[in-house]
Amino acid sequence: MMLDDDVVAVSPASVYRVLKAAGRLDRQWITTSKKGTGFVQPLQPHEHWHIDISYINVDETFYYLTSVLDGCCRTIVHWALRESMTEQDVEFIQQKALEKHPGEKPRIISDNGP
Repeated sequence: MMLDDDVVAVSPASVYRVLKAAGRLDRQWITTSKKGTGFVQPLQPHEHWHIDISYINVDETFYYLTSVLDGCCRTIVHWALRESMTEQDVEFIQQKALEKHPGEKPRIISDNGP
């Protein structure tokens, strides 16, 4: 070896710089993020509706605020404030939102929250 014979010695930084300039380094250790590749943003109103349920505490009483939001322009399509929250309540609120916009068939998106 040349290093053993005291002919030449090169630092790792110099080797890296020369190989990079020659285009001989692979970028195998860099991985691209997959974030945001699985969801296509809506381009028009009423393509996606998001249903969200929030707890509101008023004078030691919990109320449930259910809102239906448009995914494109983030406007509130319909909302309701109730003392109880069951599956039938959410279906009723969703039906009221659909009645406000007849003929629309949005994709309903929920975060499956509480």
